Amino acid sequence: MKKKMGKILSGIVLSFTILLAGTAFNIHAEDNMSLQTPISLTTSVADNADTRAFIITNNTNENLSAVRYWGSNSSSAYANTVAVAAGSNVRVTVPAAAGLSLIAEYDGYRTSIKAYDAYNMPVYYLINNNVVATYSVVNSGSGTSYTAPLTYMFHNESYSVSGNNYKEVPFGTKSLSFNYEKINMPVKTSTVIYVDQNNVRLTEKTFTVTEKDGGHFQPDAAIRINGKDYKLMSGQAAALNPTYAEGGKSYTYRYMLQDDSIQRAYNITVQYLYNNVVLETNIVSVYPGQSVSYDTSDSVVANKTEYRRSAGEAKTIQHEYDNATRLYKVKYEKVKVNEPYDITVNYVNLENGKVLETHKTTVDVNKTIHYDVKNSFDKDNETYILSGSQSKTVTHTFGQDQTVYNVYYNLKGKEVTSYDVKIIYFDITKNTVLSSKTVKAELNKALLINVPSTYEKGNNKYVLLGGQNTSNTHDFYSRTRTHIYFYRDVNDTANAETVVQPGVNGTVVVGANQIINVDEQGNAVIRTEDGDLTINDENEVVKDNETPLSKGKKTTKKDSFPMMYVYTGVGFLILAGILVFFFMKKRKKEKA
Repeated sequence: MKKKMGKILSGIVLSFTILLAGTAFNIHAEDNMSLQTPISLTTSVADNADTRAFIITNNTNENLSAVRYWGSNSSSAYANTVAVAAGSNVRVTVPAAAGLSLIAEYDGYRTSIKAYDAYNMPVYYLINNNVVATYSVVNSGSGTSYTAPLTYMFHNESYSVSGNNYKEVPFGTKSLSFNYEKINMPVKTSTVIYVDQNNVRLTEKTFTVTEKDGGHFQPDAAIRINGKDYKLMSGQAAALNPTYAEGGKSYTYRYMLQDDSIQRAYNITVQYLYNNVVLETNIVSVYPGQSVSYDTSDSVVANKTEYRRSAGEAKTIQHEYDNATRLYKVKYEKVKVNEPYDITVNYVNLENGKVLETHKTTVDVNKTIHYDVKNSFDKDNETYILSGSQSKTVTHTFGQDQTVYNVYYNLKGKEVTSYDVKIIYFDITKNTVLSSKTVKAELNKALLINVPSTYEKGNNKYVLLGGQNTSNTHDFYSRTRTHIYFYRDVNDTANAETVVQPGVNGTVVVGANQIINVDEQGNAVIRTEDGDLTINDENEVVKDNETPLSKGKKTTKKDSFPMMYVYTGVGFLILAGILVFFFMKKRKKEKA
C-alpha cells in the first residue's frame, strides 16, 4: 500500500514539474516574440461610414517595404501592401463590416486587432439646397446627436434653421443636414446731429443701415442754417460706415459758425491715464480765432506713485479753435521704484464703510511683506473685532500696483450682517438726481444691481453713459455705500461721447459742463464753472463751495482749486494790516 501511494505521489510531482516547465517555456516564448514583433496595430476613427481605419506601426529600425493587411471579412489572397518607414506608422482603411478585424503580416509574423466602430459623419448646413458649411461629428456605438445653431450668418445675412435644430441619428448614418431659411431683418435708422462749436443743436439727418450692406454717411462740408453759414470742423471722422450691429446709434458732427462777431470761448480737456485709470484732469480754455499749445507733464504723481509719459505720446498738444476735438488722452507708465515705499492698511468700520485707523508699513526693495492685522482694537472707548473669515495677513510684493488695503471690523457684540446701499441715477445734462433707492447688502449673499440702459422720467428719456455696466455686483466687504449711475438726456448732444472712467480712488466723469469725481465710498463732487456741487442725504444737489472753474489757459486737477481761497485770504490779511497801520498813525498825529 505504501509503495502504491509513493508511486502516485511521484507521478503527481513529475506532472506538476512538467507543467511548470511548460508554463515557463510559454512565457519565455511570448516574451521572445514581443521583443521581435516587427509591427503592431492600433485603431482610429474612420473618415466615413463605409470604412474602418487602423494604424500600422513599424517597431524596427529598418524600413519595411511590404507589410500586407486585409479585413477579416476577406482573405490574404486579397491583401493590400504598404511600406512603413523605420519607427514610423501608416494609417490604412478597409471596407466596413460587422465584427470586423484587421489582419496584418510581415515576414511570417501575423497580428490582428478588432476594429473601432466609429467614423466622422459630415453635417451640412443648406441654403436653397446648396451646402454653405460643413462640420463633422464622431458617430460611434449606438449613434450620436447634433445641435445646429438656431440662426446662421451667411454673406452678412441672417438665416434661421427650418424645423428642429437638434437631431439624433443611429450608428451607420452617412451624413446629416439642416436647412436654413432667410430672415428678413428690419432696416435700422441712424441719426446724425449737427451742432455748432458750442454744442448748440443746428439740425439732424438720418441714414439707413441694412444687414447686408451696413450703412454709409458722408457729412456736409458746409451748411447754412437760419441764414448763417457753418463749416465742418476738423478732427472728425471723414465718413460713417457702421455695421448692421452698430445701426440705430446716434452720431454728432460739429460745425464752426463763420461769423467771428458772436463766437465764444470753449474748454478742452487733457487727461493723463495709466492703464485707462485717470491720474489727472486738466481744463484748457480755447478762444475764438486762437490756437492752444499745451505742454503735457513729463511725469505726474498720484497716490504717492510717480508716472512718466509713455514713449510716443504727445509732449505738446496743438489745438486750433475750429478743431472739433474736446478730449485729449495722454498715456503714462508707472516709474519703477528702486527704493523702499509704504503701503497703507485701513481698518474700516463695516457698518458705514468709514476708516477707523490707518496703518503704514514699509516695503523694502525686491521684498515681500506679510502684515498681520489685529484681531481686535480699541477706539473712542469702543472695541472693534475683525469681521468674518477675512485673512488676518496682508501680503504685498515690492512693485505691485495696489498700495492701499482695507480690512473690515465690527463693533464688539454688534456683528454686521447687513447694511444699506444707496443707488442713484444722475442726469449730467442738468446735474440733477433722476431717481434713488436703498437696498440691503447681506453677509454671504451677492447683491446684484441691475440698471436700465435707457430711463424715462416724465416726458424725458435718458441714456446710460458709456463705461458703465447694466449688471453689477456689490461686494459685501467694500467701503462703497452709494452707487451712482450717470445718464444724459437723449437730446443732449454735447455729452453724446461722455463716458465714465476709472480714477485713482474712484471714478471720473468729464462732461461738457462739469467734471465729476466719485470717491471710494460713492460720494460725488460735481465741479462746474459756478462752483462745486454735492449730493446730500436727501438726494438733493446742493452747492459745496463757490469756487468756479478757472477761465485761464490751464486749470489742473481738483487739488489745485482750493488754493484760490488761500491766496485770497492772504491778500485780505495783508490789506487789513496796511489799513490798520495807517489808521493808527493818523490817530497819533491828531493827538500830537
